[in-house]
Amino acid sequence: MTGPSSLPYWDRRWSNDRTYEASWPDGFARSLELEYLKRHVPATGSILELGCGAFGLSESESLRNQLRGRYTGIDGSPVALEQARTRAERYGGGWEFMQQDLTEAAHLPAADFVLTKRTLQNLTPAARKALWPALAAFPHGLLIEDFCLAREATNKDRARFARERLEIPEFNWPLDPAAEGARLPFETTPFMGWFYALTRVFPNLPRCGFEAGYLLSLEAIKSGTEQPFRGPVVAFAW
Repeated sequence: MTGPSSLPYWDRRWSNDRTYEASWPDGFARSLELEYLKRHVPATGSILELGCGAFGLSESESLRNQLRGRYTGIDGSPVALEQARTRAERYGGGWEFMQQDLTEAAHLPAADFVLTKRTLQNLTPAARKALWPALAAFPHGLLIEDFCLAREATNKDRARFARERLEIPEFNWPLDPAAEGARLPFETTPFMGWFYALTRVFPNLPRCGFEAGYLLSLEAIKSGTEQPFRGPVVAFAW
């Protein structure tokens, strides 16, 4: 294992909170993520999700139907996997789950498409560096992760309002794929750019401002239009 493991942290977190919010308390952001995934997870072929947690994709009925019978989720937390399997049974099954610590994984199951949702950011850069070659073996993939450059762009805007830099959560190491030696033809999309541009920059934003940012990003996702390069979380696709 390279560096500290976040698995004990996630075991505690999933034990204390069995809702979808345990993965991402920001309901607006979680909803935008699911909306983006519905449009970019392929409709055919096998899907492998790394760091599936408690099967957060099941929050979306359309995603559940889209993935049924061709999805495998991997996570290192037995607590999360127990909840994932319970949810899968509740919705009729058709999904597979495996326990595997990604900081120690030498091999990953084969699939046509690999997916992460804020998983690689919970691994140290040294641990991620060992994973990049394995990820490059997948023909297609989508990584939704904290990106250093998008985070920095947002921090520059915050500085104009004399605001402190965005706090980096516990067990979170923002990605810098180029510096970490990733050899993948990424297309980077700030799919929540409008939401972040409003909610992470302007101080004392009322709830209506959060709703406005959400609606702007939601419409941009649906129409496929460009959003501001703001973060921290963006999508890397190949």
